[in-house]
Amino acid sequence: MATLLLVYFAAASLYFLAASFSNLAGLVGHVFAGGLLDAFYLTALAAFGAVAIVGRNLPSGEIQQAANESSGVQALPRRTFWSTRLAMLATLSVPVIGLWQIFQDGSVDAVRNFHVYCTLAAIFLMTTLLFFKQDLLNKSLAHSLDDATESYERLLQFQDRLIQNEKLVSLGQWVANVANEIKRCMSSIMARSSTIMDNASGKESSRRLAAKINQYAGRTDSLADNMLSFAQETPLRMARVDLKELLETALRLSRVQQPGKMHVEIKQTGSVDLISADGSQLLQVFLHVIANATDAIEEKGSGSLVITIQQDKYQAQILFVDDGCGIARPDQVFEPFYTTKPVARGSG
Repeated sequence: MATLLLVYFAAASLYFLAASFSNLAGLVGHVFAGGLLDAFYLTALAAFGAVAIVGRNLPSGEIQQAANESSGVQALPRRTFWSTRLAMLATLSVPVIGLWQIFQDGSVDAVRNFHVYCTLAAIFLMTTLLFFKQDLLNKSLAHSLDDATESYERLLQFQDRLIQNEKLVSLGQWVANVANEIKRCMSSIMARSSTIMDNASGKESSRRLAAKINQYAGRTDSLADNMLSFAQETPLRMARVDLKELLETALRLSRVQQPGKMHVEIKQTGSVDLISADGSQLLQVFLHVIANATDAIEEKGSGSLVITIQQDKYQAQILFVDDGCGIARPDQVFEPFYTTKPVARGSG
């Protein structure tokens, strides 16, 4: 780009010198054609044409650099700074030369008119080049603004996800600490209650009460295990799982089996093989999804829940479709603790 501007400046300087010598020759009465001055004129015009042709084929990287230089995005190197300013000076000097030839040139009228016409043609040519250059810069700037807007939107999305992840990490650490304390207490309670149950000399009522305490302590310990599973403190227990059998178990444990106006159907497309998964975690997911569908259908009054199992060579899919009231804002369902249910009926 800098070389192109230097060539343009040299051509403008050559044209100016040729015009000056031609004017001097006209003043002293030695006007002639076909000499050395015409060669200077032709060389300058050829250089102008070469600059116009080469400028059309500039790489996009150099055009982007020129756009950055024009908009002040980065500091101009010293060499580019001077070449750009010299090109601007050459461009602005052409109208000055034209005015000088009109009011101060003492050469023959025909020569002076020729010089004025050449100056007007040069002004038109440079104005056209500047117009196209500015158009390219505007398009490049618009593209850069679009890219900046898209990057800013992605940054905002990433920030929202980062905030949600930080919340989940803090929540997981807190849940893990609470669950470990509960398990420690329940282990002590179950150990003491087991001792009372094994004491044959004790009262029968005390042993029955100790058995109930041991049972409830065991259930509380299982809840603490679920809390640790939510906090990712327990490893996955991978095993071969039958999806249809697991779904039937989830339906038996849910409120779907209670008498009501809800129809439930499990469909299976093709043969479904056993998959490798943690059955307890999948069962927990199925129970939650079925409970949400049940609540939506009960709010409507009646409806149906269709569960479809699909499997191919690479993955298994389970589709839950109900005709309940639906979710008003489905884009928020993955936010922590977001729920549309009243207190004590859902935690999100």
